[in-house]
Amino acid sequence: MNEMTIVGMQSMSFKTDSGDLMEGIKVYFNVYDPNVTGQMASGQFVRQAVIENMPYFPKVGEKCIGYFNMKGKISGFAKIENK
Repeated sequence: MNEMTIVGMQSMSFKTDSGDLMEGIKVYFNVYDPNVTGQMASGQFVRQAVIENMPYFPKVGEKCIGYFNMKGKISGFAKIENK
């Protein structure tokens, strides 16, 4: 679980090595890392099937909590409410 700021998104559609169609969104985000001066930037592909099962999917510019599964892939997001 990491607090992150969504800085970009890219719709993607491609075929896997086995010929299956993979669709989704590459999410680009900044996160705080105490070992980095400033913020760390990263991006991760999220399959459309996973996105459709999420109760919340952030927009560019939003701060949120990102949840990751055991393989390090994004499994969900939670909105950070303004205080």
